[in-house]
Amino acid sequence: MHSSSAHPECNHIDLFTADILTRADTEVLKPICAACDVALLCRQYAKPARLKHGFWAGKDYTRKPASS
Repeated sequence: MHSSSAHPECNHIDLFTADILTRADTEVLKPICAACDVALLCRQYAKPARLKHGFWAGKDYTRKPASS
């Protein structure tokens, strides 16, 4: 997030709240989270919320298909 911005970089990027993410998607999102000023707040929200989709604070929370 840039200090002059009132919102984090992920704001309005739908990929961050997607139900399904590819490895390529996560590689695009990781550096945005790594440079984010509010990543700690995001992590503090995501962990107890038991999220089932999206990419929060550098972590992919989308459900993976069960392997057989």
